[in-house]
Formats: sequence, C-alpha cells, structure tokens
Amino acid sequence: MGQASWSAADKCLDLGRSRPQQGGLLVLLGCSLMLVGQAAVAGGGRSVSQVVAAPLVKPTVSANLIAPVRRQVALAFRFAQERIRTHPTCSALFGRFGMDGAELLGRARFDGAAFETSFSTCKGGVAAYTTVGSHQIMLCPGFGGITVPGAALILIHEMLHSAGMREKPFDPNGLTPQEINVMVKVSCDL
Repeated sequence: MGQASWSAADKCLDLGRSRPQQGGLLVLLGCSLMLVGQAAVAGGGRSVSQVVAAPLVKPTVSANLIAPVRRQVALAFRFAQERIRTHPTCSALFGRFGMDGAELLGRARFDGAAFETSFSTCKGGVAAYTTVGSHQIMLCPGFGGITVPGAALILIHEMLHSAGMREKPFDPNGLTPQEINVMVKVSCDL
C-alpha cells in the first residue's frame, strides 16, 4: 500500500481513538474494513497461491514452557501463519512497518514467563507480552487455556509489536491493546 493510503488509515485510527465516547470502537472497526479494501485492491504484491506455496515453519519454543502452553503455541502458530499468508489484509498489517509478517513470525522465540515476572505481568488476563522490536515473546500460563483462534490473534498482536507497533500506555499516541485486537480480528478474519 502506498504512503497516502496509510496516511488516510492513520487519520481514521486517530479519529477512532480520540472519540471513544462517540463509538470509537466502531470507527476503528470501520478503519479496519477500509484497510481490508485497500489491501484487496493492492493485492499485497503476491497472489494467495504464491503466499501459500511458501514452506511452513515450526515455532521456536523454550524448554521452560508448560505442556498446555507448548501445545497451544504449536496450534496457534500454524493458525496465525495461515492467516498471515492467505489474508492480504492480515499481511498488510506488517507491510506498514516494512516487514513480512510470516517471516517475522518464523523468527519469534517463545518463552514461558518466569514466576517472578508472571506474577505481576501476567495478571489481569494477559496471555503474552513482548517489547517493541523484540523477537522474544513471553507466554503466560493462561495462554494454554484460550481457543486456538484467540491464541493466534495474540501471536499476531505480539508480532506487530515485534514489527514496531507501540501501545498505550507506554506510547500516548499508540493504540490500546483492545484496539490492536479489533484491528487484528477484522484484518485477519479471526
């Protein structure tokens, strides 16, 4: 997508964030649908058959992952990979940062959150976290108990942070975690 398209999308997202009382979430949903249309027109530069033909990779997981989280990351990783590769609107989320989402997902390393860290970081329903630009994704114990599509959404969300997407409250101009989830849900058909 061209720079002008992303500029319009950024303005749309800013409008949604600035007016939460007036249906900001609905505006964000509309922005996601606009991105879907732009990606469909742009075609992402590759046909779906070219994207699907790329070999699937397996997740790189740490030995410290508990069994339910290890099983879930294997299933969700494959599901997320499929969505990024077959949905141009999903892969377009990464194009904004000049990244290939499937390649970025393949470089991710999944670790279990240490108890000391997970006690504070994994509370409140947080299933995973990372820092912007990092390939290391920390998975909380709760990650093992969510649905496969829900876990795939979380992986794509975290990969967007790896690509460079910032988030509130650390970046006052960033999207909230919920706004990122809505964008991923719509763009990746999850």
